[in-house]
Amino acid sequence: HSNDTGADFHRDFEIKIFHDHVEVVERFPFLFADVVRFIELAGELGLNVLFRPGPYICAEWEWGGHPYWLLHDPDMKVRTTYPGYLDAVEKFYRELFGRVNHLMYRNGGPIIAVQIENEYAGFAEKDQIGPLDPAFLTALRQIIKDQNCEELLFTSDGGWDFYKYELEGDPYGLNFDDVLRTVNFQTRADFWLEILEKNQPGKPKMVMEWWSGWFDFWGYHHQGTTEESFEENLRAILSKNASVNYYMFHGGTNFGYMNGANYNTNSQTGGLEYQPGIKIKNIQNIDSKLA
Repeated sequence: HSNDTGADFHRDFEIKIFHDHVEVVERFPFLFADVVRFIELAGELGLNVLFRPGPYICAEWEWGGHPYWLLHDPDMKVRTTYPGYLDAVEKFYRELFGRVNHLMYRNGGPIIAVQIENEYAGFAEKDQIGPLDPAFLTALRQIIKDQNCEELLFTSDGGWDFYKYELEGDPYGLNFDDVLRTVNFQTRADFWLEILEKNQPGKPKMVMEWWSGWFDFWGYHHQGTTEESFEENLRAILSKNASVNYYMFHGGTNFGYMNGANYNTNSQTGGLEYQPGIKIKNIQNIDSKLA
């Protein structure tokens, strides 16, 4: 429980899940069982849940959580309105929301908000519109609503991508009157929260992913943050009356070949452990940043 650390985490909880073939899930329902129990446990502990069901989740997982079998379709275009992709997403959402709808806030459960996709504004630069589909988030938003979801919807993007919300013609399809925008960053909290406020004036401010640590790449030096930077940025977030979600609050392990990779100008293969800078190690020791 967050209270055990002596800190106030706005009583929010985050979940990201991996999904596989719907037919497999129907034959092996235990693949979803832990997700349901996880949310139930959060509610029992008095925590609210920010539900982040993807379908693209990033999370340093292989292909951002997309299952490999999508590539059985040689024309597959993920994160677009390509019919084969949306069909798979709709089947997945039907199965998932069918299992968690009783845990929605309107039904007395702890799920108070649901995220649409993940960092779609960071999918490509404005001069690389090729893979983007301005109708995609609209379609995804509707599929979520079709699952009887009445809770608050929100998006989550890096602060450096917020200028894309203001591009002429909205080429990313990011703007909705009924969707809250939240921001992700690690440092320069004052700056990025000012960007969020200017982009979305008069609405609640939420740091959906405050990167309180980082993961290691294979072959690269150890990643992390200092206690001084941690304290400085957390104080700045709270001074702006913003809510904050630690990413990560506890450590995690990507087993086998589940780790993802970055590719910008060169390939960076993510490590198995997401430990640096997090607040509770896998061995359940509380980090000095919260001591």
